[in-house]
Amino acid sequence: MWSSFFGFLIFILGLFVKLLVIFGVIVQLKLMINGNAFAERDLQIGKFRTTKRQSKVKRNSKLGGAAGLSLEAFINAKSNTSSCSSSNPALIKKRREFYENAKYVSKFKKKLKQQNQPNELSSAVRSSEEEKARIEREVILKAKKEERENAESCRKAARKKTFKNTCHGQLVLKYWIEHLSQTVQGSIGKSINKDL
Repeated sequence: MWSSFFGFLIFILGLFVKLLVIFGVIVQLKLMINGNAFAERDLQIGKFRTTKRQSKVKRNSKLGGAAGLSLEAFINAKSNTSSCSSSNPALIKKRREFYENAKYVSKFKKKLKQQNQPNELSSAVRSSEEEKARIEREVILKAKKEERENAESCRKAARKKTFKNTCHGQLVLKYWIEHLSQTVQGSIGKSINKDL
């Protein structure tokens, strides 16, 4: 009796193994047909891969989205200009035009104020005075420049004389002594001028 029971049990186990082998072969054939490398892993784990669109829809539904903004949220976003003013080109253009207009208005007001004051000299008289002052400044600058050039040329000549050498490469002491005496006289003259 037990032998027939064990025989029956072994028969059922054999059928079960055969079914598993057949199921494995079917899965292998599906993998070969589809060519999907991830399908084998997913079947082993027990998960089935979803497409990107399905995952996005699932995520949006979890977040409570997928229906867009509510009307209130949309109105609040549109009315709040401070949040989008830095990136809105139309608002940037309006702001720039406003500042340019303000600049022109301030210039116009200054001109009106100048025209309304009769005590001011006329523009022709003022321009001639400015021209005279400019010419005087140019003359002063030119004189200073000439003086500087003359002093520089004198210094160069004196330096050339001071460092003049003999044919044997020694300094000519006559020019060296002249240079020293001139510097001493110049320093004495400056100190006398300071004392006065």
